[in-house]
Amino acid sequence: GGGGERSLKAAATFGGGAGDSGPWLEISADLGRLGAAFGESWNPPPGAPKIRLAWSGEGTNLQTRGVIEFPRPLPALEAWQPPTNLIHEPLFSFTALRGLASWISPASAWQELQAGPAPDQLYFWAQSGSPFMDYAAALVPNASQAIAGLAETLPPILNAVVASNRMGVVEKSTNFHGLTWTHVPLMTPYLREEILPEGQYLHGGLSPNALTNRPAPPGTIHDLLSQTNLVYFDRETTGPRVEAWMYLSQLGRIVARRHQLPAEAATIEWLRTAGPLLAAADTRITQTGAAEWTLERQSGIGFTAPELHALADWLESPLFPRGMFSLLAKLPPPRALPPGMTRPPAPAPAPPR
Repeated sequence: GGGGERSLKAAATFGGGAGDSGPWLEISADLGRLGAAFGESWNPPPGAPKIRLAWSGEGTNLQTRGVIEFPRPLPALEAWQPPTNLIHEPLFSFTALRGLASWISPASAWQELQAGPAPDQLYFWAQSGSPFMDYAAALVPNASQAIAGLAETLPPILNAVVASNRMGVVEKSTNFHGLTWTHVPLMTPYLREEILPEGQYLHGGLSPNALTNRPAPPGTIHDLLSQTNLVYFDRETTGPRVEAWMYLSQLGRIVARRHQLPAEAATIEWLRTAGPLLAAADTRITQTGAAEWTLERQSGIGFTAPELHALADWLESPLFPRGMFSLLAKLPPPRALPPGMTRPPAPAPAPPR
């Protein structure tokens, strides 16, 4: 292949169990040079890092270790400020990352939103009970200013896609300071300001936040706060999240007017069969040098639920190994309706069987 293919070097040795010395698989990749291999769907930003990863067995789990090297020094890390008043048990997943402001601020896409200073920390969590109980919070200096800017700039951008695809409309909420996405199948997405004792946040979700009388999981929050120089933290119950992402990914394709992955696709069959058997995953990335991160992951298969679905999307690409299924499998634009007629709502995504 071309230069992109040559930039990915892999050497593999497969052992029989956790007692074997050395890794089962090692990979070194220069992300800045992989664009030629994956086509237009992969366009890494300037300053993309080099990555070294190794996988080995550890008991019944798969241990992933890696080093991520950047071409320039990384910014200092601010103290974690998780929005514990928004996060409630029972959780299937929790993700936190920080040190983002210096990456987001220069981006023209952020500047065009006119939302003020960029967020430095992002938090994601998913509650059990529904595939659409997914939430996020971004720590910002001034949530009111950020929402005021986004309320003006974001609807025209999003409605150019969702409204033209007849998937509802994004508009200012009449019930709170923020935005709602109305008339979309199965969900009631929102984005609003939250001013809490922990800080000010942009808070969004796919459905109304299910506030229970059970607080944020103390063990998970303790693990987040107690590890020095932690940049990224992710903990998930992988099996249920694989099933939830089945709904989320298929609905996302409906909204974006893409073909759904067929139920008989090999990747969907595998996810449906193997998903319930997958162990929980715990991922941590720490800053171990001026321009270096170190990754450690304990999991059942080496991937998290969203990564498994992204892998399936890539493997099902009609131009594999280039591109992604969800970017290439476009449906034609909806036909215009005669005057006075309305279109029935879109069907729900096919459930996993």
